Amino acid sequence: FAKRVAMTPGAVAYLEHDPASGTWKGSTWAETARMVGRVRAALAGEGLAPGERVAIMLRNGREWVWFDQAAAAQGLVTVPVYVDDRPDNIAYCLNDAGVKLLLVEGEEHLKRLAPVREQIAHVRRIVTVKAVAAEGDGRVRALDDWLPPEPVQAPPVDTDGHALATIVYTSGTTGRPKGV
Repeated sequence: FAKRVAMTPGAVAYLEHDPASGTWKGSTWAETARMVGRVRAALAGEGLAPGERVAIMLRNGREWVWFDQAAAAQGLVTVPVYVDDRPDNIAYCLNDAGVKLLLVEGEEHLKRLAPVREQIAHVRRIVTVKAVAAEGDGRVRALDDWLPPEPVQAPPVDTDGHALATIVYTSGTTGRPKGV
């Protein structure tokens, strides 16, 4: 990631459609690196140690990349969670992986998690891409409020090249999902 950013920092890395204006908005590699650095700083502020698990419950988008790259740079293990899965399967995956922090889109996903809120009490922080009203759950923070203004300027955490990077769960069509 760092090599790609250094090669062409001003080139467009990602395009995202803005439904309100009907236009496409580009993000450069330098802008993406800055956001990855800010997410890294926020993850570091959570006190997570290399090897601990963080989950992403988002549809495709820039935030997915920011979070995944930041987690990798911190030596954390990313656990992608299927956004339209049943709440009990989501809770199972979060519990089985030992997830400490979860990134979700917004209100829709918090509502999906509501029936299993007590089952995922070990998740210390839930970050929402969109601002939401999270009554009664002090774990919930909006991404804009969670991110510090300045990115981490440190090299990635030194980890073994054979260390676990991601746990992907099967769909669970033949029983409980299995982490692979």
